[in-house]
Amino acid sequence: MTDRQRLELRQSELRQAFASLAALPELDDEQRAAADRLEAEHADVERQLRAAIRAEGEAAQPDSQERERRGLQARAAVADIFQAAGSQSVTRGATAELQAELGLDPNQVPLALLASPEVRAVTPAPSTSQLTEQPVRGEVFPMSLAAWLGIPRPMVPAGRTTYPVLSTGATVSAPAENASVSETSGAFTAEAISPSRLQASFFASREDLAGFRGMEMALRTNLSEALTDGLDGRLVTGLFSDLTKQTVSAQTNYNNYRSLLVYGRVDGAWAMTASDIRLVMGAGTYAHASAQWRGTSVGDESALDSLMRASGGIRVSPHIAAPDSNNKQDVLVRRGMRPDAYLPMWDGVTILVDPYSRSDTGQIEFTGILLFGFGGVRSGGFRQQQVQVGS
Repeated sequence: MTDRQRLELRQSELRQAFASLAALPELDDEQRAAADRLEAEHADVERQLRAAIRAEGEAAQPDSQERERRGLQARAAVADIFQAAGSQSVTRGATAELQAELGLDPNQVPLALLASPEVRAVTPAPSTSQLTEQPVRGEVFPMSLAAWLGIPRPMVPAGRTTYPVLSTGATVSAPAENASVSETSGAFTAEAISPSRLQASFFASREDLAGFRGMEMALRTNLSEALTDGLDGRLVTGLFSDLTKQTVSAQTNYNNYRSLLVYGRVDGAWAMTASDIRLVMGAGTYAHASAQWRGTSVGDESALDSLMRASGGIRVSPHIAAPDSNNKQDVLVRRGMRPDAYLPMWDGVTILVDPYSRSDTGQIEFTGILLFGFGGVRSGGFRQQQVQVGS
């Protein structure tokens, strides 16, 4: 996520928070103070956004090699790779040139082709057929958590990749006049991240491979979103395995939600204000928080309203496990937007083809394999907070 995208996202969230306050019939002192904070932050975000837009406009133009690669990406097609794999042949033209440029095999899809699949118009069928092919409606996937949480997803070359961290930094002293100060021995740690496999399969008929005009867009979109969703699942699993769960013993109420998830997580270092906190929760927690009221009657501000107004945002994820038998569910608390974890990916989604298992129906099975890693977690940037969504 670029600085401009991050600021535009925050700008949208601030507008939503203003709209929530505007919908209230009357503001109390706390809500007025919150409105003042939002207004001050909005002005600051506007200034930063203008600077980011200017910086993008002044950025150096890509060199000739980069322009050539972008031209190949614009002309290359994911469908070419599937068609070649299905017919046991090789890719040609711009697709083959791009694969060679990146050092990929003919059955590997460059991740650059899956990054941001644009919407393309589908050429209609001849008018004599009285049929027009409409855009493909794909599967429904959640938006990327990794990008929203500020987790980098760099593409790395073959082999293990290492992320060094400064574990011991300088110690600041205030000595008396002429007093000596001891030196600090800096220390670094490095974590080597090895690749793991993300894999999925689906079928396509030979007829579709030969004549389906919408296949290119459908394949690009589905591969991109499915891999993003799979990576998000591994992100949540990986973080929860590295973090120490903060548990609760009673049903979470209005004040508990505010303190456990936002205000009690502001420490001045990892998070300097409540807006530095972002939350990923399950659907059960989201629904329960919406029914915990500040006062004694329905219609007062809910815990969910308060969290959305004060924090940097909330997302519901299907990768958060459902409440257990004791009505306990976990919430992922993100503090700040530093690179506190990494999801490196090894370039190229490998496509394996099985034309035999379903040969009687003319279908070909395609298996996509992505190699990714997870690591470099700095626990200060996250919290795994348990809540109780029932008695």
